[in-house]
Amino acid sequence: EVKTPQQQAGIDVHRLLEKMLKEGPAANTQPESEIGSWARALYPLAPAGALSELGYEFAFSPHVLSNKLDWIAPDWSEFGDFKTTAGPKWALAGPDASPAKQQAALEGDLQANVEAQGFMTITSRDSVPVRWCYVDKRNPKSAWTVRGVMTRARTEAFLAEKAVPWMRLIESL
Repeated sequence: EVKTPQQQAGIDVHRLLEKMLKEGPAANTQPESEIGSWARALYPLAPAGALSELGYEFAFSPHVLSNKLDWIAPDWSEFGDFKTTAGPKWALAGPDASPAKQQAALEGDLQANVEAQGFMTITSRDSVPVRWCYVDKRNPKSAWTVRGVMTRARTEAFLAEKAVPWMRLIESL
């Protein structure tokens, strides 16, 4: 599959972050490259000892969804996603967003809902804290986190209302 330069950069930074989560920050052997500087900014936003890249599948009305989490807290208390962006306006919420705005942004995001629903399903939980970890590609020293708590009731309602109709349409095509 052909990737745009921006897509390939995102893939490359995720690969480097996965290596850093497994081997530590010294795995970033070229920290001054764009990819290296983005990874260096994002890495500390995950909790110390975070586990990297958990892939999973779960059933949802009657579909089977598969996904991959960028990181999981070592005690499985929360999970998160790494994001490279062209500035705060392209993020779910900017670095100065209030906790309420951060929560609302995550609750309205398809990826956050799918990942939270999957995590809660595989861990038999009814809520989970999440962190979307951002770096501004033009200013790697500007990294921030969007935080929220996702609940099973809200994610199920969101997916039933927003995602299932699209899945049915795609299946019918």
